[in-house]
Amino acid sequence: MSDRDPSAAGGAELKRGAGGSRNELAASRLHLLLATWLLCLAGLLYSARQDPELTTWIKATWDGCVRERKMAAALRDDPSLGTSMLTVIQRSPLGARLAGPGSKGPTVLVFIGPCAACMSRLLSAWQSVAAGHPESNLIIVSRDTRERIDRFLRQTRLSLRIVEDPKGRISRSFNAVWVPRACRLDSDGRLAWIQKDDTLSVRAIAARLWPESGRVK
Repeated sequence: MSDRDPSAAGGAELKRGAGGSRNELAASRLHLLLATWLLCLAGLLYSARQDPELTTWIKATWDGCVRERKMAAALRDDPSLGTSMLTVIQRSPLGARLAGPGSKGPTVLVFIGPCAACMSRLLSAWQSVAAGHPESNLIIVSRDTRERIDRFLRQTRLSLRIVEDPKGRISRSFNAVWVPRACRLDSDGRLAWIQKDDTLSVRAIAARLWPESGRVK
């Protein structure tokens, strides 16, 4: 003869039944939510076909989301703040540039593409910025060759220090996934700041590089 309590068995059955009902209710709500979302999406797509402005807005929003995801993925390869970049500096033309006179203090690196002459207006803007911050070493890192850089400097009135990086070794070390991209090293060669937004103007970048100045001189 079993000692099982009939009332306990009945309670367990009721609990299982209640649990099953809750699961079914949750599934029904999920299906309803999905159906509602699909209906809204269908309505939005239909409206977009009738309204060119809405189509443009949807495309711009989608492109923005894709761009943000790509940017986030690219920034994951950035060196961490506080990372010593001395090895990279010493094994590249940067070492000679930073070992010369007037090279004490923090260093600002601005990475540009393989054509320095194509960015003459940008480089002029950076030269103006550098004039207002003599305490810092501004060095342009170009993917161009030394010969082409020297020819460009002779043809202009720019006095910027431009380092050649034709194979992109320095640029890759600093994850210069877009150009121009800027970063700042402290006096010990550690990464103190790196640009995270590729839409910033030279003035906006300078305001972040030298926040204590309040404005670009």
